[in-house]
Amino acid sequence: MAGVKTFEELVAWQQAREVKKLVYALADKAVCRREPDFRRQIRDAAASVPANIAEGFARKRPRDFSRFLTIARASLAETQNHLIDGIDRGLWNETELDGIRTHLKRAGTAIAGLQTYLNSCSRLRLEPFEPIEPIEPGVLQGPSVPAPASRSR
Repeated sequence: MAGVKTFEELVAWQQAREVKKLVYALADKAVCRREPDFRRQIRDAAASVPANIAEGFARKRPRDFSRFLTIARASLAETQNHLIDGIDRGLWNETELDGIRTHLKRAGTAIAGLQTYLNSCSRLRLEPFEPIEPIEPGVLQGPSVPAPASRSR
């Protein structure tokens, strides 16, 4: 996550936001307005994906962020289920979901990749991550590490 300063820069969040926008457009169709409870459920599920990515990022700890990504992945699956349910309810057809399915897959892949990265980080360290500024050549940043003590016999 070197160089990432805001959650908006994360590809996973960008893809999740795109899914949300596509779901909102589908849910705003007149036919979907006949079922306000269903419309609210699918919109809430879609909104939960980027919201959990953003909240996890704000936690600044790899393990916490990873847990929020698990929730985001579950919300993505819930969104996908609602989209299928919309077909079953006769609100839209398979063809109308082709573009959304592509974005669902991209979002899922991006979230999974980010989670894999965070899980590898959390095994190595538990401290918070901070946006990393580029290091200038020849400049040492951070605490210095003392040289190992030599053994004398």
